[in-house]
Amino acid sequence: MSDINALNTLLQCMLGGLKVETSDIWSYIKLPNGIAVCWGTYTEKKTHYIQVSPLYGYQTSKIMFPFTFSDRPKAFVSMSIGSGLGFYSSFLPGTDGMACYGASTTSNTAGVSITCDMLIIGRWK
Repeated sequence: MSDINALNTLLQCMLGGLKVETSDIWSYIKLPNGIAVCWGTYTEKKTHYIQVSPLYGYQTSKIMFPFTFSDRPKAFVSMSIGSGLGFYSSFLPGTDGMACYGASTTSNTAGVSITCDMLIIGRWK
C-alpha cells in the first residue's frame, strides 16, 4: 500500500468513513460544515527568473486547486529547489490556485527541479 493510500485510509477511519477524493496531483476532503482540506505535491523543472547574488529566484507555473474555494484559502507549503539552500515565500493564493515562489543558491541554465508539497485549507461553500 502506498503512503498516500495509507494516509487516505487513516483519514477515512478518523473521519467516520468520509471519502477522500482525488484529482490530478490532489487528494482532498470536503467536510459538511463547508471546510475543505486538500494536499498534494507539484514538481516542475524551471530556470531562474532573477538573480540577486548569491541567490536565484524561482517561480512555478500556476498550480490549480482541485476545485474553487469560496474565499481565499490558507496555504502551507514546503518547497525544495534543486540541491542548493533554498527557502519558500508566496503571494497569497487565489480561490482557484497559486504559484510557489522561492530563492535558492542553485542555478542551472538547463533548469532545476522545483517541488512544492502543499496543504490547503479553506471554505468550499
